[in-house]
Amino acid sequence: SCSSCASCLSRTHVNSTPDVLIIGAGIVGAAAAFELAGAGARVQVIDMRQPAAGATQASAGMLAPYTEGHGSEALSALGQRSLDAYDAFIDRVAEAAGRRPIYNRRGTLEVAHDEEHAGRLRASARTLTRRQVEATWLEGGALTAEEPLVGPGAIGGLFVPCHGFVGAADLTSALLEAATSRGASISRAKGFPSSRCVSDGEWMKKGSPNVWMSLSTKARSAGSTAASGSGYGKR
Repeated sequence: SCSSCASCLSRTHVNSTPDVLIIGAGIVGAAAAFELAGAGARVQVIDMRQPAAGATQASAGMLAPYTEGHGSEALSALGQRSLDAYDAFIDRVAEAAGRRPIYNRRGTLEVAHDEEHAGRLRASARTLTRRQVEATWLEGGALTAEEPLVGPGAIGGLFVPCHGFVGAADLTSALLEAATSRGASISRAKGFPSSRCVSDGEWMKKGSPNVWMSLSTKARSAGSTAASGSGYGKR
């Protein structure tokens, strides 16, 4: 849980001079805060909700680039590089947060229930094997041995043992705890400012008089990061 993060989220306006202002305390905003604070930046994270209460809570946490690339070579390459870096990333977060977030690398099993899907998965298994990625097409007893609860209509499944899973909300909490330990501050805002600088370092949400954030002149050149996920701004 994120009891330490929840306790530091105060429902208040922000008046500070951070080097970086991060809007959104989901997994992207939390990861940015963790890395930037570790690099010595003064970081302020704001959100009008609890951490991970936006788009992050909808994430299944699958770390499966070899089957989730959806035909995009660039996306697949990025996912593969990210997966390769994940063990070390989790170790760094765990050390800074003082606890290990939910994470495992026990693989994924994608099950086919029709011949068309099965054909695609068999082809994927051959392609991955040629690329020296361990991947196995399973059927019959081998399939049920890997996953006893597979349904009777299953034709087979593609098992990729290097894939994994992360608890997205738990990792977000750990990232914010780690960022806080590195000097970042996290605040609960009553509303959500746009990423539009109005004038002289002042930020405000267009059409919403109850949201006004005043950053001093000193902070005018500070960076801002919108990490607000999907559907942000809905109450």
